[in-house]
Amino acid sequence: MEKPQSLLAPSFIIGSCLLACSSKNGAVAQRLEQGTHNPLVVGSNPTGPTLFQITMAWVYMLRGSKGRYYIGATENLVLRLERHNTGHVHSTKRLGLPLELVASRSFETMQEALRMERKLKNWKSPAKALTFLNG
Repeated sequence: MEKPQSLLAPSFIIGSCLLACSSKNGAVAQRLEQGTHNPLVVGSNPTGPTLFQITMAWVYMLRGSKGRYYIGATENLVLRLERHNTGHVHSTKRLGLPLELVASRSFETMQEALRMERKLKNWKSPAKALTFLNG
């Protein structure tokens, strides 16, 4: 018995290539037939334009329940804080949970953020780093 058209996974024909989208794992394109075409370029999206996401980098400072501080850098501040507070980061377990975000500053690139993180750690003064991040 053939399924009604509305229950079938959507498919697209591009050139001589048939692409099907699986709703089980989200919008996942699967190449079913290559034909005589060259393989897709890595990172290309045959079902539509590739959207570029603008990312920012962050330098942040945490304070643990024991009163100790941690300085770090990341591109996803929310996810990183979640990982710190769930105990997935070895270097912050010693600070005591819960960890509190006391200061953060954004940077255009991760390279800039890492440079600033290193500089703040070399100051060896949480008060000075806190003043810089809040200022």
